Amino acid sequence: MNADAQINPEDLEVFPNLGDYKKELKTLDNYDFTGKSESEIYNIFYDYAKLFPSRISWFKPENFNSHRFYRVRLNINLKDEDITLAQTYSYPPPKFCFENGRANKKGRSVFYCSNQPYAAILECKPKVGDAGFLSVWKGVAKRNIKIGNLLSPDLPLENDWLEMAVLSFQAFKKSMSLDARGIDKHLVMLQRFVAFKFIKEKSPYSLTSMLSEELLYGQLWHDLIVYPSVASNIRFCNMAFHPNSVDENLKFEKLIRFKVVGYEDDEPVFQLCEDVGFIDNIRMVWKKRTDEETKIFGNEIK
Repeated sequence: MNADAQINPEDLEVFPNLGDYKKELKTLDNYDFTGKSESEIYNIFYDYAKLFPSRISWFKPENFNSHRFYRVRLNINLKDEDITLAQTYSYPPPKFCFENGRANKKGRSVFYCSNQPYAAILECKPKVGDAGFLSVWKGVAKRNIKIGNLLSPDLPLENDWLEMAVLSFQAFKKSMSLDARGIDKHLVMLQRFVAFKFIKEKSPYSLTSMLSEELLYGQLWHDLIVYPSVASNIRFCNMAFHPNSVDENLKFEKLIRFKVVGYEDDEPVFQLCEDVGFIDNIRMVWKKRTDEETKIFGNEIK
């Protein structure tokens, strides 16, 4: 249920007092889902959480299209895949989604990316010697983009999603205090629970994969969801797009290849290839790297 849009008297009756609700969320946080089916996990979540309050943010086409989105693949096997095809860097076929991810369930494809290239690289957990392929995608939306906002307002100051997280949280609290008649604190507590579950849950991601399925493939549908990047200690955020939204609203722009040559202060250091790939009509053409591509990597390159 989208609590932003639908709160009725029957919903309000299922909530215990705030102290007891806090205990129920703690129980849910520590719940062992081993051996539970997808439907059982779904029901257990609602048994304790009661509702699924989805905070929605919207991008107008002109705002969405002003952004760039970065996706990374490591160590592509050149014998099995064609690095001149844009599809090679897009979302994987469902048959290759062998296990739950933080934002997808087993067998379900999503387009994992970030609005920061460094965050996209960190999420791949690169090792020294890894060959990386950073694809850059631009927005080409012609309609408003619906975002499932899974961010806590407690993001660090350097995270460039902080303002949106805070504003959407404030708007949520205001709307709930008017509509939910006394359970606004419960719903804010639930919002924080969901946001932090996306930060700290470990594989096999029983809850977050279920929640993502509801947000991307269920009746709640969103073009994408946004959640904190664990690999960057929430300095950045990750995004997961529904594949149909990728096909409609994103376009491959260029490919930057790099190699991980070391680590400094637990952060990877890169060496960039001299050529950058662009699609010219249908062909991948390689052009000499410019300062524009170099600046993407900031101070982390050699």
